[in-house]
Amino acid sequence: MNKKIFLFSGLILLELTIICYLLTRIVTSRNGFSYGVINRKNLDMTASSGLKHFYEPVPNSIDKTNSWSLNQGINTINNDALNERFNYAVDKSKGTYRIITLGDSYTYGLYIDTKDNWTEKLEDMLNTELKCNNINKFEVINLAVYGYDFQYNLERYKKRGIKYQPDLIVWYITDPFRITDQIIDLANKITDELKKRNDIKKIDSYYPWNEAWRQIYNQYGPKEILNLQLSWLKKFHNLYQGPLVFMYSNERIRVSLQHVFDKFLTDYYNKSGSLGITLTKQDHFLTDNHPNQTGHQKIAETVFNYLIKDKLIPCH
Repeated sequence: MNKKIFLFSGLILLELTIICYLLTRIVTSRNGFSYGVINRKNLDMTASSGLKHFYEPVPNSIDKTNSWSLNQGINTINNDALNERFNYAVDKSKGTYRIITLGDSYTYGLYIDTKDNWTEKLEDMLNTELKCNNINKFEVINLAVYGYDFQYNLERYKKRGIKYQPDLIVWYITDPFRITDQIIDLANKITDELKKRNDIKKIDSYYPWNEAWRQIYNQYGPKEILNLQLSWLKKFHNLYQGPLVFMYSNERIRVSLQHVFDKFLTDYYNKSGSLGITLTKQDHFLTDNHPNQTGHQKIAETVFNYLIKDKLIPCH
């Protein structure tokens, strides 16, 4: 009997320990949204075009972001520093339709294996479910990286995307109030202060990034930040005038904000569209609000159906 009581008590203690550990890892920012903290070991952090902290995954590497997180995925980085299963030829063969995706961790595929990312699922769906006489092959090339804002996406497209000559670009917007370069600068200072206090829990969490975001947001204010985003989008238009789709995370971005970016599409792009993505609690990781495998599958299906319904892909 004593052995059974001892065993039962041990199991209860183990469960309580696990629950406490989970609770310490549930770190969310405003409205329950969380961000991927930059892991320098997996990144090439070379300043580019005046961006002090510009970063990309290291080509031909394996990226496991945030080793302290309970959610772990294996990201395979191809020879062009993209989170992809395949390497893509620069020269586009006849009959190939190319889609480039831009965005942050929701599009990069944080905490899931590369093969389970919505961009990969979309590529598979297009190639298996859509039959076109004029298109032999679909390629979805993912340029997104966790933590990117509009300016970083612009630089990434200049550096990696232009050469692929995309037929369509899909840009997933989850945080229009992010200024990545300033946030990283301040987050580094906050981390240094935490190190002096030996506050390991806050260092190994989203805290430095979220606190830096809060301070930068208060410093600039929403109106000035949105004006900055629109100025970067206008520079993006100078590089790309083809079909463009903005995707919005409905749980994150109010309709009024969506209208700001929809107006930009109307003003600058003849062939464009906007799409809201709605995910439920079951579509996110338990300890982190990034999409899980179910969420990425739902995103892929939503995008696929939208592209077909609105005839943004010239399939005939």
